[in-house]
Amino acid sequence: AQFEAAVDRTCVSPGDVLRVALNAQNLTENPMKFEVKVVTTSRLRSYLGKVKTESREEILSTQTIEPKGKLVWPSYTPQVITIPGLPPTFSGNVLGRRAGQDPLTWFHVLVLSLGGMDYFSSAIEWKLPLFVGAMPAAVVQTVQ
Repeated sequence: AQFEAAVDRTCVSPGDVLRVALNAQNLTENPMKFEVKVVTTSRLRSYLGKVKTESREEILSTQTIEPKGKLVWPSYTPQVITIPGLPPTFSGNVLGRRAGQDPLTWFHVLVLSLGGMDYFSSAIEWKLPLFVGAMPAAVVQTVQ
């Protein structure tokens, strides 16, 4: 199995759309699943330096590719994926603090994956950092 993909941008706001072009091939004898998801990871750091990390994923698009089949989202008509309501990215180091001093930080990753349908199969993943702004670009433009 293999895939090639292109994403139009990785700096978004809630409600914005991403456009994804894709050419995926399933060369196996079993059906495979192509997924686009956002993984939000938060880190809570205690005063003593202990760190608790939690991740939450939200699936934005899923499609099945039949055995020996293809899935194509051409660049002239890419798949449109809407960004759900996510908190703005906050990776810390605000107000000149040293990196790692903020007790709570979080960030988002856009994951495109192609993998088998059963629990024991592996997947090919492409992970992109996703910066989420505080408000949609349309709102910012009307304020200016």
